[in-house]
Amino acid sequence: MNNLKEKSLVSDSINQLKFVRPTTLFPHEEVTKNLNNLIQDIKESGFINDPINCVNVKNKIVVLDGHHRLEALKELNCEIVPIQLINKSEIRLDHWYHELNDISFEKVLQFANSFDNSTSNNKHAIRLGRGDFNKGFNVHEDDFFHFLRGIFNAYKESDFKRQVTFNEAMHWISYEGIILKDVYKFATNNQLLPCNVTRFGGFNKMRDLKIPLPILMNPTDLSIQEFKIGLIPEDHTRS
Repeated sequence: MNNLKEKSLVSDSINQLKFVRPTTLFPHEEVTKNLNNLIQDIKESGFINDPINCVNVKNKIVVLDGHHRLEALKELNCEIVPIQLINKSEIRLDHWYHELNDISFEKVLQFANSFDNSTSNNKHAIRLGRGDFNKGFNVHEDDFFHFLRGIFNAYKESDFKRQVTFNEAMHWISYEGIILKDVYKFATNNQLLPCNVTRFGGFNKMRDLKIPLPILMNPTDLSIQEFKIGLIPEDHTRS
């Protein structure tokens, strides 16, 4: 990679890093884990690892990934939180496969069959598979959120496994019908999806970035500016 291109990438990453008040963000999924350990880790280290991935949709900032870190910083009474503001054009929507046991799969299948039909107002919602069986299920757009919640509630108590791909021996479900428009609609209506339902890719996450807790708890323009300047490698400051 030539020096000019490398400088451009560094500049783009820093430009994506923003510090905002947590009340300005719209989460789209539930926080289910116990936050105590995460909060303790942040307090002991004095840092938060990596910014929260977000996207600006219709002038509202929706959280894509980092919901537990966001809630932990709220519990610590931080005035601002670090976010990486992703360009919509960079985001690729993907999905996880949830591996289910036999009983949970049958419950989900029964519930999905009770909703499924094929009218012009319906949209693709989920896909189920086991062995040679592989079927997508549709639901009316007005019922989409409640359908997704109902599906997840049919098995959430079981110990499902999140997988990137599936094999023929698995009983699986994927929420592949969810698009960014849905995520925006749910988030801004305070309709939180279960964890591990959505999956986003296609953009370069800022990694190995430690943001000092004091900056977030007692922010000043100077402290934020000095932190951002400190992210630029020395070679990149030379003309």
